[in-house]
Amino acid sequence: MCLIKDRGDEEMKAIYLPKLKKIIVTIYSFYEQEPNFEFEFDDGISAIIGANGVGKTTLINMIIYSLVGYRKEMKGRKNNQKILYKNEDYFSNRINGNFDPELNSKASSTLLFELNKTEIRVTRSLVENKIIDLQVNGDRIEDCSFTNYEKIICSYSNIPFFKDFELIIREFLLFDESRENVSWEVDTQGEILRILLLDNDFYTKYSELQDMITTYDSKGRQASENQRMARAAYNELIKEKENLIDKNVEEKDVDISLEELLDNKLNITNEIEELKESININNKLSSELVSKNEYLLSDKESIKIEIERIEELLEKDEGKLYSAHYDKFPDYYYTIEKALSKNGECLICGAKSKELKEKSNYRIKNNKCLICSSDLKVEDTVDESLIDSINKLNNDKEISINKFENINKLINKNYALLNKYKEENECYLKKLAEKKNNLILVQNELAKRNADQVPDTYSTILNAKKDLIEKLENKKKYYYELRTKTEDEFEKYVNEFRMTINNLNNRLSEYFNKYAKTFIGWDCKLTVQRKTIKKIPHYYYLPLVDNSLRENPDAVSESQRFFLDQAFRMAIINFIQDNVPNFSTFFITETPEGSLDLIYEAQVAEMFLKFAKTNNNIIFTSNLNSSYFLKKLFDNFSEEESDKKILNLLEKAKMSDLQKKERVTLDLMIKELRGGKL
Repeated sequence: MCLIKDRGDEEMKAIYLPKLKKIIVTIYSFYEQEPNFEFEFDDGISAIIGANGVGKTTLINMIIYSLVGYRKEMKGRKNNQKILYKNEDYFSNRINGNFDPELNSKASSTLLFELNKTEIRVTRSLVENKIIDLQVNGDRIEDCSFTNYEKIICSYSNIPFFKDFELIIREFLLFDESRENVSWEVDTQGEILRILLLDNDFYTKYSELQDMITTYDSKGRQASENQRMARAAYNELIKEKENLIDKNVEEKDVDISLEELLDNKLNITNEIEELKESININNKLSSELVSKNEYLLSDKESIKIEIERIEELLEKDEGKLYSAHYDKFPDYYYTIEKALSKNGECLICGAKSKELKEKSNYRIKNNKCLICSSDLKVEDTVDESLIDSINKLNNDKEISINKFENINKLINKNYALLNKYKEENECYLKKLAEKKNNLILVQNELAKRNADQVPDTYSTILNAKKDLIEKLENKKKYYYELRTKTEDEFEKYVNEFRMTINNLNNRLSEYFNKYAKTFIGWDCKLTVQRKTIKKIPHYYYLPLVDNSLRENPDAVSESQRFFLDQAFRMAIINFIQDNVPNFSTFFITETPEGSLDLIYEAQVAEMFLKFAKTNNNIIFTSNLNSSYFLKKLFDNFSEEESDKKILNLLEKAKMSDLQKKERVTLDLMIKELRGGKL
């Protein structure tokens, strides 16, 4: 079994990931100003820039879609599974309905990328889920099916399974606005490391054994649960028989006619069908509610991000407003003023109203004391544009909070309904079990009345249930024994993996420190940790920052969490590149400056520039703002270099009225960026 080796021993596993060359957008009317455009990804830095809502994330999703398609999910039973695709109408929903329908139907994206110096060109429809054109080294491939495309990708990347290639693209090479990390996600990190670092045969066997353990454990637990249910049904059948005997003793003078028994059988059968129908209806309604909540939760998360963005802008504006203006005032003055200007709340008497807010903002604008309305003796005048900006941001925040709360109420309402349907179904299932037992008893009594039917149905069923309980006991033991045997074999592979990442720890730590220290300013290392999840042992890396182990994401600040995670990814990419000939790839991060203060903005820019020198693509999106990150980054490039590295979506997408009004200012910022000065 061959694992990755240090340089000087065996050659490292040859693995290849996409190096992006160019994206071509064709007749996509979401980009209203320019539905047809292309952009070449320069070695190193590529910046996708624009204002809010101009399609930066859409373009990133287009790159990922071009590479791996939509996310897949399997539905149905094992022998009759069907592939469904998540969010399949993502791009078609963004098409401009004012454009010619025939042109809209031809919207597509073409991505050119390399795998081990092999150029692949794939064109996908943005209206239908299909590959339109596929070329390898300029030769057109006739078979454009997903299966053939995936086979080609696996062949040139040396990754045996396309699902693993997709995992690397989505979870490792993309750091999107959801900010999911791999540094502290044990399962995800372990899977990524095994795909990238382990010999294919070893990795395949490792994954196979891991899946077998999970499967055997699941089947064993399922057999145990089925046994419990069978035993409960067995006891319930005996109980029903005893109740029937007691009832017959009490009513021994009453004979039940054959006609009544047949009526009972018909009624019970109808009741069983009605219960089944009720269960099916509730299941369908529950499924619809789950789908609704998935969309609502997505909207809720987007609004939450928007609120956080507004709060960051508020904090910056308020910092500008109050930083120098109130240096000579008592500390409590700013606290009182902030409460009045933001919420119209008096911290002294507790009064709160819109009128108080308006009055306080009037006094702030006119440089009046909030307590006595006298003129304030300060050297600087209040920047009214900042006050207006703060008021607008507070208003936007209030609107977003209202949206957030309304969606939350709807989600909670749906959850309440889901619980209601679940409780109803539990009652229905209990009644269904009772009715089925009653039906058995009635059928048994009918059998006794039939002279031609000798067998005792009740006894037959009772014995069958006893046999079932015994079979399930044997089945449970069988799967648990298989699980134990597989765990013993798997332990050898786990130990090999542990040795591999232990051996690589020092070298990877050097790469990690190269990027992490640039950002955080302290020495950073990696350390190997063990954790058992669902009986599966996992070995993984955790960061040591200034010799302090950061065991979970909460052990660092939000911005540190994001960029330590990005440093970890960059370290692995850089390490593989230095050990595998012809290896280079891309790394995408969305709005990296969003959570940073002034000092860290400069450090992140420096970290990105270091990674850019490895000649991998580093692609990021950014809003047009006064970010020091952009200034620091583009100060390193000439005007010609900057022009090649910037994709300005302001020139492509539909702009809002506000953006049109401020177009001159936005264009000036782009111009200054391209000149290397902000």
